[in-house]
Amino acid sequence: MTYKINARFALSSDNYNWILYNYETSKPKKYYFPTIDKLVSFLIELMAKNSLSKGKVEFDEINGLTQAYDTLTSQIRSNLNNCFIDATNGMNYKEFYKYKTNSSVSTPRFLHKEPSEVLLSQ
Repeated sequence: MTYKINARFALSSDNYNWILYNYETSKPKKYYFPTIDKLVSFLIELMAKNSLSKGKVEFDEINGLTQAYDTLTSQIRSNLNNCFIDATNGMNYKEFYKYKTNSSVSTPRFLHKEPSEVLLSQ
């Protein structure tokens, strides 16, 4: 299953990792992560680098009232973690990979029984 985060990013998985798709270019880039925490850290660092490279942050505006980078990133990290946990229903990457959706019902593949399995179990 793939969860579209926004126009630029999508979240998916395989049997081994979480996969973040970056659609910034014509061919999407794939980034692999063993945990959601590592994925969130990568996203925060990537967005911070993009902001700095585009000149959205001016260093002369920084003063004693500006929050520390760690404080801001910990708040963002917590919010992103909660967002991804909600989006994946708390599943790990293996369960998320096996999650199957169709137009009418969303059912995990691993809970789905084939008709022959149902007949044999009766």
